[in-house]
Amino acid sequence: MRVPMDDENTLHYWYMAYEPPAGVDVPPALLERTARYDFPYRDEAGEFRLNIVDAQDVMAWITQAGSQNASSRSSGRPIAA
Repeated sequence: MRVPMDDENTLHYWYMAYEPPAGVDVPPALLERTARYDFPYRDEAGEFRLNIVDAQDVMAWITQAGSQNASSRSSGRPIAA
């Protein structure tokens, strides 16, 4: 789930839900709280964990440039040689 925070930042939540099979008694302790953890998208050396797809997504979000002023761009016209 992505929640816009402002013009350049988005809060991102990953979540998973499970439906127990019919007839299975779920322990009350599992229903009373939601498990939460911070996703380790960097390794011990501070490098992005590129062997994990979700960490690649985080890297793309963090390293992309901020909003750019596009008022000086001229789309639809060829670039002069």
